[in-house]
Amino acid sequence: MCARFTHMMLGHVPIGEYQQRFFSNTPLHCPCDEADIETREHIFMQYKYYDSSLCPKDIYISSFVEFIVGNPMFFCFDNG
Repeated sequence: MCARFTHMMLGHVPIGEYQQRFFSNTPLHCPCDEADIETREHIFMQYKYYDSSLCPKDIYISSFVEFIVGNPMFFCFDNG
């Protein structure tokens, strides 16, 4: 969990936002097809494939930790 939180905070996660910086030839769009580039903000606020009750409600670390605990597939390079 600590590694996923650090990856999320630093933007070093397997999403379009990261791919754009390092692997520009890979798909950048979000799998939900609602964003041209999959970003952390999009995942937190608009992504439709997780329990929206776990969406961070504020900018406190505890809200992001709850999100990561409740969504174990997000911000993980090995998909869980």
